[in-house]
Amino acid sequence: MSSGHENLIPFDKRSEEEVRELARKGGKASGKTRREKANLRKKMNWVLTIEADAGNLSDMLKANGGESTYEEIIAMAMVKEAGMGNVQAYNAIKDTIGQSNKDDLDIAEQESKIELNRAKKETMTGENEEDEALNKLDQILKEVHDDAVKQQTK
Repeated sequence: MSSGHENLIPFDKRSEEEVRELARKGGKASGKTRREKANLRKKMNWVLTIEADAGNLSDMLKANGGESTYEEIIAMAMVKEAGMGNVQAYNAIKDTIGQSNKDDLDIAEQESKIELNRAKKETMTGENEEDEALNKLDQILKEVHDDAVKQQTK
């Protein structure tokens, strides 16, 4: 059975026009997806701020200065679940308020491992990730410049 990769053509085997057209299509699709996600995020934020009636819970929230929005009701449900021993709810609360299970030493160790791996890669291949990124950016800018020159000459 085939793996499905035999019909893929690498970018270095395509014409400049083909690569440019694929990049243009990808950029448009990416922009559309980004706008859709932003719109959904905006709608979700709006929905969470709507006042809701959750019986006694709403009364308690309002008595303590709350507004009884869906956001507050969900937060209270998470706290209730965590209080009953639900570790997932507890972790979700910690994530929401910005607490991490990792201490500063764990984070520092992880950062040093990443730096060590970058150094190993540079030693083995002679490639520097920052140089690679800058080279790709230079290539993109050159293509944009060349396209602009072509458009002006037409």
